Amino acid sequence: MLVRLELDVDLDDVDNLLERTNLLTPGELTELAWRAVAMIDERTARGRDADGDAFERYSEAYARRRRRRGRSRRVNLIDTGVMLGAMQGGYEGNAALVFFANQSAGEIADFHTSDRPRSVMPRRNFLDIDEDGREAQELGERAAEFIARRFLS
Repeated sequence: MLVRLELDVDLDDVDNLLERTNLLTPGELTELAWRAVAMIDERTARGRDADGDAFERYSEAYARRRRRRGRSRRVNLIDTGVMLGAMQGGYEGNAALVFFANQSAGEIADFHTSDRPRSVMPRRNFLDIDEDGREAQELGERAAEFIARRFLS
């Protein structure tokens, strides 16, 4: 028997439902979190922030230092790989979480994303998921698939 399921997902409704219930298992939440990590990694490697905009260029001095060390001028937040390599996926309660495996990587990420006053380096918001775009749609649809599968089994 083949059942075809088409979902018209209203992400606000899915998000509200997930916050109030235990409809997703810890394993499903963790899978969603790791997919979010992959999305952030892929987008950041392309030099794009959570809104899809290009990161502001590196300063000339920093770009020269990167070039001397064999790094590209492309703004992708990859230098040593410590910060992005420490991103982890998991869950807490009913929420899928993206977090950092060590404090120093988390502090580097916070420096890039925080709204604190800056003198040199611009803010680069890489850590969010595009709430109104493709990333959020994909995660919302995957969550809906998990829930639908449970009810149709």
